[in-house]
Amino acid sequence: MKTYKKLSDNKYPLWKIKVVASLVLLLLVCFFILRMMLIFFSAKSYFSEMSFGEIALACLNGVRFDMASAAYLVMPFIFLFFMPVNSRLYLKTTFSISVFAVFALVLFGAVDAEYFGMFTKHITSEFAAAAGSIRFLVGFIISEYVLWVAVIFLTTATILFIYFRYIKLNYEHKALSCMFLMKNIAVLVIFAFCAVIAARGKILFNNRPLKVMDASIFGNTKMADVALIGIFPAYEYTVKFRNITVQLPPPISFRIASDSAITKNETVSDPNYPFSRSRINNSADFAEKNFVIIFFESWSKHLIEKYPEAAPNFSALKTNGLYFPNFYSSGTRSLIGISSMLLSIPHIPTLPYLNAVLETQNFSRMAGYFNRMGYKTIFIQTDEKTADKMGEVAAYANFTEFYSKEDIPLENKYPAFPKGFDKEGFQFLYNKLNAIQGSFMSIFYTSSTHTPYDAVLSEEHKLFSGATDVERYLNRLSYADAALGDFFRKAS
Repeated sequence: MKTYKKLSDNKYPLWKIKVVASLVLLLLVCFFILRMMLIFFSAKSYFSEMSFGEIALACLNGVRFDMASAAYLVMPFIFLFFMPVNSRLYLKTTFSISVFAVFALVLFGAVDAEYFGMFTKHITSEFAAAAGSIRFLVGFIISEYVLWVAVIFLTTATILFIYFRYIKLNYEHKALSCMFLMKNIAVLVIFAFCAVIAARGKILFNNRPLKVMDASIFGNTKMADVALIGIFPAYEYTVKFRNITVQLPPPISFRIASDSAITKNETVSDPNYPFSRSRINNSADFAEKNFVIIFFESWSKHLIEKYPEAAPNFSALKTNGLYFPNFYSSGTRSLIGISSMLLSIPHIPTLPYLNAVLETQNFSRMAGYFNRMGYKTIFIQTDEKTADKMGEVAAYANFTEFYSKEDIPLENKYPAFPKGFDKEGFQFLYNKLNAIQGSFMSIFYTSSTHTPYDAVLSEEHKLFSGATDVERYLNRLSYADAALGDFFRKAS
């Protein structure tokens, strides 16, 4: 007759923690193996130039995405496993669901690795589309990846057998004393706290949760691709992106596309593909020319024309420079416009944007083009680095240097408002560019004219009383325009 060790009724069964810890470790080991398969087998040629250090850092960064995926899809069942329920069947059931959830993640990661090997991109919108036909999706996986399914099924069954044996040897029916329940509650609270940290991908709570864009923290596209293997990109796309479909008759769509996005230097090469272009004269030489691109937030053409005294410097640039009256806004959010400008693609309703899963696609990037030409590429924003994760956006776009509010010395006294600082920002930009030996391409992004407009950045530029929202906006516009004028006077 078998005998089992008896524990005090007040002693918490630590074997539960050991079982869960081993399951999490198993998940991380499986995804490490999948990353090695991706690098050395599925997409060997694509990752052939990665160094050992880059592979190691990418795998370590990938742990955050593995844990976040587990936090969303596995840890709710583990939480139930930790509940103080006196039932061996309950423990086996909740833990079995947890194990199947883990290996579902592993199976999806294996499919994603194969998919990346074929198309050099992770599964995102394809998952949302296929979810509409579950029978087809399941049938496709079983038929095309029968070996993977068999191996993972047998592995899952073997591991479940081992775990069931362990639970049987360690389980003891315990009296639910007050002390025992308090210890269970403490464990549940600690586990919930750890799950929240895993889901957010960071310990600090004063920042946004983990997003696909965080894979680009090293500024290396291939390292980001290694880190993102698995369901996280598809999960973020499915949960956060709202697919909007706008349908027009093909002749109208083609005509609009052909007429609205073509220059005098181009012709439509194929009327069936209105975005295709043939350059009539492609002899432009950018050698030894420098580029300074300035992104201003929410500048209103209507208000600038109605109140020219609020933006005299911009009006002078408009008069003496090259002005595009039909330059349309790419969207209603800053990141939509920035995505379009950094990647040279128009935003359309069925397309996400940077910091919202677009970074899982392979696009040519503005800074990457200039880097290959030997340019120094710099991105400066006057907001904090964490604002819209612009540091990661700049890294994804291949900028070699990124600076934010934390790097800019603030000389003037400002109200308690997190945006603006254009005068110091433009001075910082001027100093950086003036120190460069050689050609450069820089982007300066400021949101001093972003809502709300309740704080005036400088009394010197308070043209209006500020009684209305429009007057408060124009006061901010005056400040931003003065900083713009100072920069151009120094640069000239």
